[in-house]
Amino acid sequence: MLKSQRCSARVIAVAPMTVSLVGFWLWVLVSRSDIESLRQAGWLFPASADQPFWELWTAQQPSAVDWMLLIPHPSTFLGLGMVLVLSLALRIAGIEGSTGMVLDVDEEVKWTGISNMFVGLSGCVIGSHSPGLTTFNQQAGSKCVRAALVTAALQLGLWLSGVPAMDFFPRFLLAGILMNLGLVMLLEWMWIARHKVGKLGLLVIYAQVTSSALFGLLPSVLIGVAVAFGPPPGP
Repeated sequence: MLKSQRCSARVIAVAPMTVSLVGFWLWVLVSRSDIESLRQAGWLFPASADQPFWELWTAQQPSAVDWMLLIPHPSTFLGLGMVLVLSLALRIAGIEGSTGMVLDVDEEVKWTGISNMFVGLSGCVIGSHSPGLTTFNQQAGSKCVRAALVTAALQLGLWLSGVPAMDFFPRFLLAGILMNLGLVMLLEWMWIARHKVGKLGLLVIYAQVTSSALFGLLPSVLIGVAVAFGPPPGP
């Protein structure tokens, strides 16, 4: 409907989520529903405590840490490291395929590792490339780094404030966002990309999606690795 009215991509990306969020809380206000009852019924996430950001470090117990576990075992380090690097490389390749941009894989992997090292030492959650969110950002009309900088600034401000933002978002809204991103990626790679990757590439994509749905992510990654090491297709 928004597309038929020739609304901009930015409005199409933001308007449904905003309307859903405002509409839900207006319904709660008008119906005078009890918040705790909504949480028990599954409409809202469990309540979180409003804690300052420095609580993350004051709650630590260094005496309970087994420091010997920090020494990487060769088998675990090499195996896990290989899977992580391959997964990151596949994510970067996915972004290249969905956006049409050419990225320096070595630089992306290097700076992702460096940033995650500092993030982990700070006690925060590590991050990585997201093909779905990148595609979503591009479809929303963003063509520069400003959207990423604004997102980072908002997340930093939210973290410093200590406000439990998840208490205000209904479950169906976040579930809908994840389902939308998944459907967009499935449509992009299993249908729209059929003219770009050819029959053999499409067969590989279908095999990876099927194995991921039936057996998990690792078999899907192994299929991609096997195809990458295989002989190149003939002319």
